Amino acid sequence: MVEYQTAKDNVDRILGVAPLEKELEKKKEFHR
Repeated sequence: MVEYQTAKDNVDRILGVAPLEKELEKKKEFHR
């Protein structure tokens, strides 16, 4: 269960967090 959750979190980071960070960077650049 724990190993599965960790793997899922890793996938969520790859598919979700990384693109989200890019979007946040774009917003930061925009607000400048």
